This record gives sequence, structure tokens and C-alpha cells, in this order.
Amino acid sequence: MVIYFNILDLSSGQVQKYSYGTYEDKQWFVNSTCDSVHIMSTMFELQPNASLTIDGIPYVGDREINQLVPKSFIIYFNSFYAVPDDGFVLNWRCTEWGDWTDLSGTCNQVRRPSTNEQNLIGELDYRKIVPNCGNKLFLASVMCAINIVVVLTSFWSDIF
Repeated sequence: MVIYFNILDLSSGQVQKYSYGTYEDKQWFVNSTCDSVHIMSTMFELQPNASLTIDGIPYVGDREINQLVPKSFIIYFNSFYAVPDDGFVLNWRCTEWGDWTDLSGTCNQVRRPSTNEQNLIGELDYRKIVPNCGNKLFLASVMCAINIVVVLTSFWSDIF
């Protein structure tokens, strides 16, 4: 039997499961007030046959969790054939973004969370640099404008 938990309209929280046994099956549905959520583990000890999945990313063993997820996400835990272990503690909060930085060789910028950005899983915040993104973009827009003028000039001269 699956046990469901709903966590609604919060900007931070904690999901925990201490000392799990065999044959447990739990899901937490989180609908936050954030644009993006940053999840970090403070404890994570699962035996190989137990699994925790956060927004489609599976976790096993004793690794650190540091993941970005959308504002609404699901945490799923099962221990159907596992030896009991300590469990996990996950803290989540609205993502606090750092400054925008240029991506080398592109017309894009990225920003990472301002805290704990090492070994991060999930989508970062990207944006295109809009005016004057290198010479190629500027030259392309100038060439396009010249071609339009030439076409319009020849069009009008053919009519008269």
C-alpha cells in the first residue's frame, strides 16, 4: 500500500524518513510557492535495494543530494526488498540564485544557486544575451536590414 503526503503552498520544508523497514512505499507531493526549489540532504543512508526518487532522479546508497526541481515535484521512497537503514532527511527551499555569468563562446548566460552549487543536479537558469551578443549577431542583423532596403528599393522602382 502506498502512503501519500501532500505538502502545499510553502516556501521551505523538510521531508524525512528515519529508520525505515522493509516493504515501505511512500510518496510526497510538494507544491511550493517558489519559482524553483533547491533540495539538499542532511542525512542519506539507504541500502542498495531501497530507493528514493526526486522528480524522476533516482538515489541509492549514501550519497549527498543537491538537486534543483520545479515548484511542484514528487519525492518517492520504497524499500520493498531492502535491509533497514537510517533513512534520509531532505531540506528544501526556494532557490536563491546567484549572479548571471557568461558562458564562454556562446551568447548565453547562466546563474547558479548562491549556496551549495557543487555537484548540483537539475536545470540551471539560462538566458540569451539580447542586444549586441558578439559581432556575429550584430553583423547578421545589419546584413538583414540592408537586404530589406535593397528589395524594397528595387520593388518600388519596378512599379514606377
